[in-house]
Amino acid sequence: MKTKNIVTAMGVILVAIAAFKTSVIGYYPSEMVWIIPLYLIGIVVALVGRKMAAGKP
Repeated sequence: MKTKNIVTAMGVILVAIAAFKTSVIGYYPSEMVWIIPLYLIGIVVALVGRKMAAGKP
């Protein structure tokens, strides 16, 4: 697999974990301290992965 796809997948997985935690499992307000950064980091990593230069074929 190319590095670009791996980085994008990592970002999507982080966002999916945060979404699963907030929507399915539920959360306490005190947990928002780490859930919001998890969303932000996941989105940034996914965007960086999408913008990375494609490897040589």
